[in-house]
Amino acid sequence: MILVPRVALLLAWALLGDGAAATVREAAEARVRDEVARHPEIADQATALARLAWPDEGVTDPLVSSLAREKLVLYADHALPMLRERIRNAPARFRADIVSALTETRLVVLAGRPSDYLPALDDALWYGPAESARAAMYSLLPYRFYRPALLPMIDRALEYPELLPVTIRSLAAFGDHRARFFLDDQMRHGPPDVRDDAASALATIGGLALEPLREAALADSAELRARAVDALLPVTTASELATLFEYLGRYPSDDPARTARVEQRALHLDALLQAQQAHEAASPTERD
Repeated sequence: MILVPRVALLLAWALLGDGAAATVREAAEARVRDEVARHPEIADQATALARLAWPDEGVTDPLVSSLAREKLVLYADHALPMLRERIRNAPARFRADIVSALTETRLVVLAGRPSDYLPALDDALWYGPAESARAAMYSLLPYRFYRPALLPMIDRALEYPELLPVTIRSLAAFGDHRARFFLDDQMRHGPPDVRDDAASALATIGGLALEPLREAALADSAELRARAVDALLPVTTASELATLFEYLGRYPSDDPARTARVEQRALHLDALLQAQQAHEAASPTERD
C-alpha cells in the first residue's frame, strides 16, 4: 500500500486542534460529495472518485484521496473497471494502493466474481512496479486456476529480483508444471536464499516438475544434489526408484544421514512395488 499519504494525513490531524480538524474534514467531504453530484451516471461517478483518489498529476490531498478511495470501494463491481484503468495509467507510486483497493472492492461484491477482477490483477502484474506486482500475487493466490498469471509472475521476478521469494511461493501454489523451467533455473543458479524454495516448489507441483529434481539429484555438484534430494524425497513414488538407487550407487560418500534416508525410502518403495506386483500376479485379469 501507499503509506506516505496516510502517514502525512495522520501527522496533519495530530497537529490540528479538534475544531480545525473537523473543518478540514468537512471541506474534504464536501469536495468528494460535490464531485460525485456532478455526474448522474454511476460509471462517471466511479471515474471521478478514482481520479480524486489517485490523480494523474499535481499534489494529492491525502484526506480527499482517502475519502474518495473509501467511497469508491463501496461502488463494488461498478468500481472495478475504473480501478483497472488506474492500475494501468495512474502514477506508479499509487499502484500498490490501487491493488489493495481492488481487493477490498472484490470483498464488497455480493454475488459471483466480477469479470474485471482477475484481468485487473493481471494488469497489476504486467504494469508494475514491484510493490503492485507483489500485492497482485498475494491477491491471486485464491484463484490458482487463473493460468494467464503465470507468465507475468515470472516476468516480474526477472525484472525485480526482490520479488523472487513471493513469486516462487505463488508458482508452487498455482501448481502449473510449465513453471518448472524457471524454477529449475532458480534452484541451480538463483540467489542462494531462494534455491531451496525453488526446489521445494518443484516438489510441490509434482508431475513433470519432478524431472528437474531427478536430474539434479544425480548432479556433479554436491550442494545441488543435496538440495534436490531433500526436496524430492518426501514426494517420491515407485517412479523415482531408479533415481534413488542410482544416487546411492554413485554417491555413497554423501552426507551419511541423507544417504540413510534415501536408502530407507528406496527400500520401502521397493517393498511396496513388489507387494503390488505379487498381488497383481495372484489376481489375473479375466480373458475372453
